[in-house]
Amino acid sequence: MKRIFSVNYQVNINKGGIISSMMSRSYTFAERGYNIDLVTFDYKDNYKEVERSLKNAGRLHTNVSIINVYDYYKYKNSSFEPSPEQPPHDYQQNVKLYEESYAVSYDKELLEAAYFKNGLYVKKKKWNTDGQLLYIDYYNENMQRTKRKIFHREYVTRKIFFDQRTGKETQVQYLVPDGFCYLTEWFHFETGVSQGVTLFERNKNSAIFFKNKHSFHTYWLEKLCKQDKDTIIICDGVGSASKVNEMKKDLAKRFYCIHSNHFTYPHTLGSEVKKNHRYVLEHIKDFDGLIVLTNNQKEDIQKEYESKNNIYVIPHAPRRLEKLKTFEKKKNEFVMVARYHEEKGIDKAIKAMGIVKKSRPDIVLNIYGSGPDYEQYQHLIGELQLDNVHLKGYVENPAPYYQSALATLLTSKYEGFSLAICESFSCATPVISFDVKYSPSDLIKEHETGLLVEPDNIDMLAEKMIYLYDNPEKAIEYGLNAKQLMDTEYSEERLVERWEGVFDRAK
Repeated sequence: MKRIFSVNYQVNINKGGIISSMMSRSYTFAERGYNIDLVTFDYKDNYKEVERSLKNAGRLHTNVSIINVYDYYKYKNSSFEPSPEQPPHDYQQNVKLYEESYAVSYDKELLEAAYFKNGLYVKKKKWNTDGQLLYIDYYNENMQRTKRKIFHREYVTRKIFFDQRTGKETQVQYLVPDGFCYLTEWFHFETGVSQGVTLFERNKNSAIFFKNKHSFHTYWLEKLCKQDKDTIIICDGVGSASKVNEMKKDLAKRFYCIHSNHFTYPHTLGSEVKKNHRYVLEHIKDFDGLIVLTNNQKEDIQKEYESKNNIYVIPHAPRRLEKLKTFEKKKNEFVMVARYHEEKGIDKAIKAMGIVKKSRPDIVLNIYGSGPDYEQYQHLIGELQLDNVHLKGYVENPAPYYQSALATLLTSKYEGFSLAICESFSCATPVISFDVKYSPSDLIKEHETGLLVEPDNIDMLAEKMIYLYDNPEKAIEYGLNAKQLMDTEYSEERLVERWEGVFDRAK
């Protein structure tokens, strides 16, 4: 059975989009007997807790692991498992607020304490609300920060050193619980650019130096792939593409997935290509396959870039949601599940509700998500005096809200392949969407599975909402058609077949 690594910079708990797609795909492969894991490059002290939480929530298959580069070398060089029941002596001393021979100034709100010795500012401590020590900062006689010791589970996991001129990080040491340094990173004192990584192994007197984190990550990927003969890498992260591409060619079959629209505004053919997508598109022929989510995007890429007939269309499957067995449609309720971010155009849905309210005051719009524009949207709702629009916040399982809504709204400026449409369809709820690139017109058949709206046309959006409100039987009919579409063309079985077909062609 093939060994598959799905590569992305990070995996988080409260993230949708690419990360949800990765986990859904890995879940499906794992259920069919594939040996698949998620590979990440970021640093987290709690990746084991993240993995456990995702599995408990049913989002990550029990046979799928998160393999992180820092954890890989940390556990390889650990001589024992840390025990929080028996904290080390230095932690027991440092966690205390008051220390002999120091004058202490404590801020109860910030949970921080400044320490002075003979009038000099020597160090600062920071705790969390549970009273656990998070870090200690150390200062020189000029009150310049020189070093930070970071704690996790009562052990020092990192030491960070700072440049005295700029105050920026210049070196980070990564430690196992007994203090052994397994990895050191250096950074330019002004730009913060990686200038070197050194890898150490316990009981060996040698050290492996890499010119930057990029080359270190490529080395590690090669090491992972050497463990199995029939290995496949599916690269999901834009920033990881060059790392995967620079691997030795015979170690694995390499595929890259484009998860979003690759154009800048206005996000259509003829627009400038996003900087972070250029490398992939300029190196299509280097990969065993480029995976895109719609035929429309494939056609646009082929018009501007050379390939070796190795661009394949494999859409996402909707993630597994916990659906209600019985539910009732609220025929006055519309729903959105989206990041509170300007890319999602939520302000246009809110403005459309201002029009809707004038003639259909019973209609309600509930918006589920999180993001930086929460305050902006809340202000707009207040400005338009809309008591029928509610920002509900992030929900891990949106299925009940899709199921009970009459229809879902999508007002994005662009999409790659809308998981919101797929999830709504899988819950037998139609979608009213702006007809943007890519995917709304691939999924939504007018008056069959939903309704399409000219991009940014707020008046038309309001009209379509009113139409479904006045004709709820149509919304229910469209929703049933939409679910049928998901259960056939976008079923897990169908999508695995497509992946296996691509794997076979790459032999």
